[in-house]
Amino acid sequence: MIPPDVRKLLKQLETQDWLHYAEMRLPSNVDDQLALIVSLFWDAEAPLREALRDALTQVHQNWLGTFAMRMASLAIREQSIDRLRLGIGAIALAGDAQNSDWRDTGVALLPLRDAAERLNAGDGEFTAAVSRATTTTAKLISDSRPRASWHRRVENAATNLLGFYEAKMAADGFRYVPRRDVTAEESAKMLDAVERMRRSQRSNTPD
Repeated sequence: MIPPDVRKLLKQLETQDWLHYAEMRLPSNVDDQLALIVSLFWDAEAPLREALRDALTQVHQNWLGTFAMRMASLAIREQSIDRLRLGIGAIALAGDAQNSDWRDTGVALLPLRDAAERLNAGDGEFTAAVSRATTTTAKLISDSRPRASWHRRVENAATNLLGFYEAKMAADGFRYVPRRDVTAEESAKMLDAVERMRRSQRSNTPD
């Protein structure tokens, strides 16, 4: 069911070193390769989407998580909704793969939401991705849609406190960059704190 060229690409990626991918120039040939996989997933019917998820290993998930952050960076540089869509699509794909961790998925969505807010992009791409994801990932993407300003203040404070990523102007242009490795406990703590704050504010009228 998966096209032969995509199967070949997945096999190649599994044997390559993804650790320095985040630091590569933007855009790169690897971005184009991963965009091919994500675009196939985005446009596919449910059976092919499921086949793509089943084909992913942990290495592929690492590639796609980094790809999502890079697409958030390019979305800002190029003022591109298409780049934002690719990043969200990557998380919709990787988040439902075998042995994926919902905490990693939640953290990976943070720069994409920030990019959407900077672009005033609304929540259309997040809503579209929800229909392509399943179970926990669909909920995480839905909860990551651009929020009212009080949501942003809470989430930005939690992100800055725990140091997941930073948005900066690098030598080659705007980039989201990971500050450090994040433990599962830390990511769960941040996501739980944000969710508790949301629940406590539901009676308020968002500004």
